[in-house]
Amino acid sequence: MATDVQVLDALAAASALGPFFALDTDPPPATSADGAPIWRPFSDLTDDADVTRARIAAIRTGIAERGGLPLEEVPPRAAASLAHLGLASRLISPVLGTALLGGIVPDLGGLWWRDVLGPVPLTLPEPTGTAVAHDDPAAVADALSTQLSTGPVAALTTAIAATGGVSQRLLWGNVASAAAGAVKMLGAAAPAHAAVALAVGTRLVAQEPLDGVGTFAGTAFRRSTCCLYYQVPGGGYCGDCVLLGRQTPTDSRGGGATSGR
Repeated sequence: MATDVQVLDALAAASALGPFFALDTDPPPATSADGAPIWRPFSDLTDDADVTRARIAAIRTGIAERGGLPLEEVPPRAAASLAHLGLASRLISPVLGTALLGGIVPDLGGLWWRDVLGPVPLTLPEPTGTAVAHDDPAAVADALSTQLSTGPVAALTTAIAATGGVSQRLLWGNVASAAAGAVKMLGAAAPAHAAVALAVGTRLVAQEPLDGVGTFAGTAFRRSTCCLYYQVPGGGYCGDCVLLGRQTPTDSRGGGATSGR
């Protein structure tokens, strides 16, 4: 087990990469000012179906408002998938960042969150973590695979599948896409770590629980499932979508998922 100082230093290094990599360590306040959403244990989202449904509904409303659409035109399954994708990005990015920049894989068991759109605020009071060789892609990928299989990402995937009517395979494709996005963002923000990050991502999507839902070809990632964003009027296709190249010219609208990712 890593020391408290090592964990805090690793989290600070990752947070400097940008909002998707940020993981605070302050104790969550019991109340929020101005009626803003309160801090809640992340386990509420994964263990309480009402909370899961409320998050999906909030994303669906946000998509409709952003696109100037009637709510009924936003497919509920697409909203569920995009709610999952945005949260998966927020869970994976800090772990990848702390592993590669600080040699620490944090334990997310005590995670808290606030139900807002955009990069969801996360805090991990009294964080702990496990040391990993930051320059060893195999060691980092294996540690991340364990975190994905046993931590809040797996619980979130199960919860969204159960309440949102979306297949687990599609949702694990979202996780792979989120991991690939984190690899790309980390490489852009910290070029000295780009090569190792890509090697980690390539190995990560080739093993459980992500095996078969996407692959890297060089630096480019292509998933084998679709996040369903194209079903939203005006939504278009994400850059790693399995459907790219299959649509007619009039189908392609550009853009990408706007799920808070």
